[in-house]
Amino acid sequence: MTACFNNSINDLEDGLLIMDFGQESLLPNLFYTIDILGPTTRTLEAKSGDYLRVNVAVGIYDITITAYQNLERIIPYAQGTTTNANVIAGVNNITINLNLIEGVAAPVASPASGSYPTTQKIYLTGPDGAVIYYTLDGSVPNNSSTQYTGEIVIETPGVYTLKAIAVKEGLSSLVLEETYTVDFRWIPSANSRNIFGTGTANIIWAIAYGDGKFVAAGGKLGYSTDGINWTAVADSKFGTSNNTIRGIAYGSERFVAVGNVGKMAHSTDGVNWAVEPGSQFLNWWRSVHSITFGNNRFVAGWANSGRIASLRTE
Repeated sequence: MTACFNNSINDLEDGLLIMDFGQESLLPNLFYTIDILGPTTRTLEAKSGDYLRVNVAVGIYDITITAYQNLERIIPYAQGTTTNANVIAGVNNITINLNLIEGVAAPVASPASGSYPTTQKIYLTGPDGAVIYYTLDGSVPNNSSTQYTGEIVIETPGVYTLKAIAVKEGLSSLVLEETYTVDFRWIPSANSRNIFGTGTANIIWAIAYGDGKFVAAGGKLGYSTDGINWTAVADSKFGTSNNTIRGIAYGSERFVAVGNVGKMAHSTDGVNWAVEPGSQFLNWWRSVHSITFGNNRFVAGWANSGRIASLRTE
């Protein structure tokens, strides 16, 4: 980035410095402090796009321009200095090259930008010994912004622009920017219709969660770790006739599924199933329509009979 000071007015006793901040090449949105030291001493402020005209007395000057990424001008981003610049009443040109203040790498966010269907946790990492500051509203952070001390949790749906900097020994990194869209709307499963089929014979009657899996019960059993992508259970132990599974519950580190003609099965992982021992009323008049778990017991209800039975697990 170059700031040019041009005196193009020949009949002035004083010098006229023309400062053009509309052609920098580092970043489009910077804020500047201009320190002019010489026969005339000035401290000025500018921002990207500004065009300043400043009169100073002729003479020898030291001029320093410091660029910042935030309006508060707290942590410098780039800087350039010229010394012994001769400002005369005639035409003069002064060029100051601003260089990045190196030494601090920008933070890294995990996960990166994207759309997420649930509460989102974001983790930031930065150079050893650096302090990370961040914002979620799109504003440029400084050392008065929120300090990163652990995971950033987004619990409310919306679009969030994360910006973060790493600060070490008074120097600032470039600004990290990521955008997160958090949307809690229902998301259709990718393949549940392929697993469970369609029609009244394939109604999904119940879903339970345990051991890191969702298990759904209907004409078949299926399991999923995310509720979106499903895998069919190879053998539910309910057979191929009168095999509708109407209820499922998880407790004491196992699933129990119940269904037509009193059939019951259990599984510790939701994938591999075995016939539940001691199940009662094994005829089609007394299908088991519901089951739940609480207080160390599975409790099941039978259809067409008003019967309820319980199984203590401890």
